Amino acid sequence: MKKKKVNKEKDLTDRSNYCIATCEWIANKAFNILSKLDELDNDKFGPLYDKKFEEYIRELKQLLNKSNKEMKTMNDLEKELKILQYKK
Repeated sequence: MKKKKVNKEKDLTDRSNYCIATCEWIANKAFNILSKLDELDNDKFGPLYDKKFEEYIRELKQLLNKSNKEMKTMNDLEKELKILQYKK
């Protein structure tokens, strides 16, 4: 099989755009969870309130961790892209 020549700059840009889209998805998901937290009513949920609250906080922590990983990846890609452009 013939190897396909990869445009490194385009590849880095595409991967960076994917990270941006993922971060936007994370932000929307976090906003939805925050909205649910805002609507959470102790009187309405009673004993389930604490469980729901903990569940939402756990989801937010997971999203924050994923967001941090995506931001690190995006920063690494940006550095690679700058190095590539500097070499041109």
